[in-house]
Amino acid sequence: MTWYKFWELPVEETVDPYIAEFEEDGFSYNEVDDRWQRVWSTTTKAGRKIVLEVRKKVEDEWKYIVCDDNGDVFYEGKLNG
Repeated sequence: MTWYKFWELPVEETVDPYIAEFEEDGFSYNEVDDRWQRVWSTTTKAGRKIVLEVRKKVEDEWKYIVCDDNGDVFYEGKLNG
């Protein structure tokens, strides 16, 4: 016979409020790098320049990162709440 603990209700997983904001602002989740990102590009005389705007959670803190498509970081800071 299986006994159930009815007084222990299942715990709902809390959704990070930033994620809905990221999706609304056009970010997509990159599973490989475990981060949210959107791509900015511009045409230059030499061709095309691409910049990634990244949001990444590191130790319960969201980071704001701007880097090129080679991973060279231009800026990194905390995402303000």
